[in-house]
Amino acid sequence: MSSSLVHKTRESTIDYKFCIHTLDSDPRTTTADLVGLANISLDLTFHNATDTHVYISRLLENANEPTIKKWLNICHEKYGYALAGISDSFNDLAYKDYENLNLSAQLVGAQALQCEKSFGAKEESHKSPLSLRNDDLNRLSDIVATIASILNPDLLV
Repeated sequence: MSSSLVHKTRESTIDYKFCIHTLDSDPRTTTADLVGLANISLDLTFHNATDTHVYISRLLENANEPTIKKWLNICHEKYGYALAGISDSFNDLAYKDYENLNLSAQLVGAQALQCEKSFGAKEESHKSPLSLRNDDLNRLSDIVATIASILNPDLLV
């Protein structure tokens, strides 16, 4: 892959260091073109969302407090939507529909942000147990959206 495209992708994301760490963690990145990089990013996003969805299910099984259970149910639903959005993103990429890929990726990130907001006030007793996972999903989806924007320069305007 052209180092200028890698650099452009990393520079355009909301978290440069996270993008470097994430993309460098996958050995496929070194030989991927931009579409390949989008596929890799979607794979990583899918695995993150799937793992978090399962994790939320386990938290729900052990949750006793009704308020926490309510918030976790909201997050479980949001991650279900995120997984559906990631599936749509794979299809968008396959059909070279980069505008919808960008939109789908942004919506996936929004699901993570909505999950985080569902925990309301940041009181210590009600701190979200999903903050890091939500942040990761948001940053991963931003990488996908950024790549979609580079693939479709009309989105950068």
